Amino acid sequence: MMNPVPWLQMTNMISYQGLVRTFPNRHLFQSKLEQAALHASRSSHLMALMLIDLDQFKSVNDSMGHRAGDELLGCVAMRLLKCAPGADCIARLGGDEFAIIISDINEPSACTGIAHNILKELEAPFAINGETMFVSASIGISIYPTDTENLEDLFKNADQAMYAVKNSGRKSFRYYSRALHDAIHARLRMIRNLRKALEENQFEVYYQPIVSLKTGHITRMEALVRWIHPTQGIISPDIFIPLTEDTGLIVPIGNWIANQAIKQLSYWRKKYNPELKMAINLSPVQLRSQEFDDISWIQTLQREGLHSGAITIEITEGLLLNSETRVNHNLKMMHQAGIQIAIDDFGTGYSSLAYLRKFNIDFLKIDRSFVEDLQGVGYELCTAIIAMAHSLGLGVIAEGVETEEQKKLLIELGCDYIQGYLYSKPLPAAEIEKLLILPKHDNHSV
Repeated sequence: MMNPVPWLQMTNMISYQGLVRTFPNRHLFQSKLEQAALHASRSSHLMALMLIDLDQFKSVNDSMGHRAGDELLGCVAMRLLKCAPGADCIARLGGDEFAIIISDINEPSACTGIAHNILKELEAPFAINGETMFVSASIGISIYPTDTENLEDLFKNADQAMYAVKNSGRKSFRYYSRALHDAIHARLRMIRNLRKALEENQFEVYYQPIVSLKTGHITRMEALVRWIHPTQGIISPDIFIPLTEDTGLIVPIGNWIANQAIKQLSYWRKKYNPELKMAINLSPVQLRSQEFDDISWIQTLQREGLHSGAITIEITEGLLLNSETRVNHNLKMMHQAGIQIAIDDFGTGYSSLAYLRKFNIDFLKIDRSFVEDLQGVGYELCTAIIAMAHSLGLGVIAEGVETEEQKKLLIELGCDYIQGYLYSKPLPAAEIEKLLILPKHDNHSV
């Protein structure tokens, strides 16, 4: 391996706060990378480029200030030096991104141990200004000349690998590969297709009934989007919704869904049931990116004359735990406007009683995994959730109900509503109407 650059030998004389400022910048790092590539070509060895990006570092700057953030970066730099003491160069490329050059390796897997060590070192807490902080990292690795002989592409490859880690949960590492390259380009194609889908009205709102266990009647609907692709058919929301959130497309798509659902509810109320209600899912991205007064479907709600309790928005537990000023404001304004709030997939996150009170929650939706396990520990969990919710004056909806036995047990537990294939799968509006025109005494047997 090439000799370490001189500044690495001086780090023990530099303070944590100052260390990050002494690291080579992007320009110097590029020079070192070119030297390492030349050495690899002449020696017939491999050279690795590792890109290391700290996960959610922005929250440190936001909560404790940039001075604390700089100190944390210095502490991270020291740990990186410890994990890769023989590296050709370790640099801070900007923000919270670091890069490491490893030369004279015989096979790509030689970087695996270093990556594991970095992740393990970063697991230990950092003491900054009397506060304990935790950080993790996403690491992408590309190999020269195996992956490419072009240094610009080498950077792109490592960057793609690093972001693949972030998209799959962070706190790990990944090598660039052709399969990864193909997956990323497939993702980009889908994003382009999503934009086209919105322009060409390829989305359709499906509805799933929510049934009252007291009456057996359909009293609510949940609006669920489906992408009807012209050549691929129906594309699952599990595939495209995460992409819409990553790209911000969830905002225009989500507003379109809500507008469609509200207009449909207004029609159904006039024709079938004036007390019917509608649930609409809202992404955290939507609540963070728009002010209440700028949300288009709020105006649609007013124009359609739908008043208190007609609409329920469904949000996740994590949104409450990591709520921001705009989110808090939007939820408060919605509640004041008579829009009810439900926590979707309740029990899978970490919300507390304090959060349920603070945000004026109206309903809890029991996650389907608990309903599936009603013959086991799920029974105890559902018992506790229903009792807690009722003690707070909240309604309870159980998701994923598929059998009469599950329905019977939920009735015994005092659950208020159920939703699932026992009654109906999500259907287009025209097919849902067949359920709404059934005599009321037959609704429970749908």
